[in-house]
Amino acid sequence: MEEMKLSKKGNDLIKLYEEMVEKGIKKVDGTINNSAYNFFQLKKFRSMVKDKLSDEAIKTVLDYGSGGSDWDAPNFDSQTNQSAKDFFQIHNVDKFEPARGLMEKRKLIALCVWTF
Repeated sequence: MEEMKLSKKGNDLIKLYEEMVEKGIKKVDGTINNSAYNFFQLKKFRSMVKDKLSDEAIKTVLDYGSGGSDWDAPNFDSQTNQSAKDFFQIHNVDKFEPARGLMEKRKLIALCVWTF
């Protein structure tokens, strides 16, 4: 990943996220969630988001803080078995997830930024 220039607080936050990805998150009840940031949260809001993306003819997305999202995996929508890209009719998705060392850049401009 290209070197980012962040403040001390920014670097500390990235280190905290990296630790949560690696070791999981300890919950208040004492249990540990070892799958921190591994869920594609957009799935919960897909119907609402689809309407908005379709209205605006969005074809390029920046998934900011992408975690474990996989836009190409089948079964994003269980009724159609479509991937997220197919479900939303998106052509290109760039991912940014500094805790995993992931920063995809293309010469395309993202018409939508998804962050959760």
